[in-house]
Amino acid sequence: MINKGEILVIDDFIDKNYQEDIKNILLGKEEWGNFLFPWHYIEDVTDGFAENNQGRPGLSHVYVEYNDDGSSDLVSNFHDLFIPMLELACGTLEIPTAKILQGRSFMQFPLNLQSDEDDTPHIDLDEGHRHVVVLYYVKDSDGDTVIFNQRTESNIYTVKQKVTPKQGRVVIFDGGLYHTAQQAINSVRCIVNYNLAWRFSKTVDLFIAATSLSPFASNQGASFQLNPFPKVLSGAITYQWQAESGTSTAHFDQSSSHCGTCIHNAWEVSANTGLAMKEIVKKNRQINILGIYLIEIGLL
Repeated sequence: MINKGEILVIDDFIDKNYQEDIKNILLGKEEWGNFLFPWHYIEDVTDGFAENNQGRPGLSHVYVEYNDDGSSDLVSNFHDLFIPMLELACGTLEIPTAKILQGRSFMQFPLNLQSDEDDTPHIDLDEGHRHVVVLYYVKDSDGDTVIFNQRTESNIYTVKQKVTPKQGRVVIFDGGLYHTAQQAINSVRCIVNYNLAWRFSKTVDLFIAATSLSPFASNQGASFQLNPFPKVLSGAITYQWQAESGTSTAHFDQSSSHCGTCIHNAWEVSANTGLAMKEIVKKNRQINILGIYLIEIGLL
């Protein structure tokens, strides 16, 4: 898995022969399925269809197109060339499969620019659309990838990490991080960029041991200890407990034996779990916790 804000840089992610195949095909030295690789001109490699872009032209090729309605369409047979690499990425992230939201390649050439500014900071999809970027470097070049700390559009960006293009190197990172590329000035820069998302269900026991909790004198809740929280972006917490005494409500105590189950939806599980547990304790003078489980983990 990859955590929120995490960046993985892996050299020789695929074997040398596979590296050479990708490079030779994308640079037009070899055919793929009896076809030469087609490139298409764009006015700006970061935002070619927007007005007032930086006007830094290059070439692009779309493998999987992301649509405005959130669907994705396979639009290039050359996508098959990268399936083994994407399967390896899933294995690295320890996920069974992934949804491919978007897949593209870009080629940039040294330009005689009047400005030394980096390309425009951007994210590949809309803000809040959780995904992972798998960025593969086809060949050695200059033009570092710059990944920022910011997750929203900003007037000021602070650098989290820079990665230099190197053949066979892959960068896998949280797609919510704004990023950009420095303009190549000495060599041709060529990359493959895929945006992935996935979801699967799993049950994780968050509870360390059976214990009893009582409200503080101020009746503001109780402290408790849980197993380390998995890094998740969404999920539901299920609490199971037995109330030894005190009053209860239909929501917090759903049986005559004073055993209850409460499901608490949370985006930030580590923060909201504590709040929800305090609310449960406040409804009872004392409870015995039978279990706390995280179900339906929604990952990037």
